[in-house]
Amino acid sequence: MFEEIKAEAANAIESAVKVIRTKKSQKILTVVYVIVILYITVCSRTPGSERIFKGLFWEYQNNMWNNVLLNMLLFVPLGFLSGNMRGVIAGFLISLGIEVTQFIGVLGFCEIDDVLNNTVGTVFGVILRRILQKIMNSLESS
Repeated sequence: MFEEIKAEAANAIESAVKVIRTKKSQKILTVVYVIVILYITVCSRTPGSERIFKGLFWEYQNNMWNNVLLNMLLFVPLGFLSGNMRGVIAGFLISLGIEVTQFIGVLGFCEIDDVLNNTVGTVFGVILRRILQKIMNSLESS
């Protein structure tokens, strides 16, 4: 039974990696995901009456761990799709752009913590992809 589960898991991972291995698929998925991120963080917001800027580590000081985790998770797919340092830089710049847009457009809170957490999430995505690639390579060679 364990061998069957292992084989099914290997097949699922292999299918996911095949889709991601093609550059065209990566680019399309990345563009679609960035659009989703922008919709969630900017387009779905309604303008407020005042600009609210929260300093560094505000979420940590106020025990807002759900926000921290959700911000990280939001950017994991972006890092996973890129799989490299350029993706981390893109994640940082996209996050920074979102926060600036939120500040200028008076769309919720502008939080430095979000930029930090989103960038960490992007790094986690890159690490996750590299781990899965190593697993796939070891499964292919065995």
